[in-house]
Amino acid sequence: MRLAAARREKYKSELRTDILAAARELFVRDGYEAFTLRKLAKEIGCSAGNIYLYFKDKSEIFDCLVDQSFANLLSALPQPDDTKREDPVELLRRSLRIYVKFGLENQNHYRFSFLL
Repeated sequence: MRLAAARREKYKSELRTDILAAARELFVRDGYEAFTLRKLAKEIGCSAGNIYLYFKDKSEIFDCLVDQSFANLLSALPQPDDTKREDPVELLRRSLRIYVKFGLENQNHYRFSFLL
């Protein structure tokens, strides 16, 4: 019984991850207005009803993706404990380099967070 429940949870987690990855691609490619849950469902090969089990609408998906993108950027930036004795100008330079590098290495996250 526990094994079946664990498999279901793993499937749910993987499907949620797949939904978000496909949604990010569709938002970046087609824009917010053209995005639909039907297109998303077709993209990942499930019914639109399945998506409603995880998200109530496209705005909730969008908000989740924005939160993910900013969390990823924040985790890449220097944390306050790491910067106590650093020169503020050097810290700013280092942070800006990290910001640019993040944008170049994670173009969809960047487009999603700052351009959509």
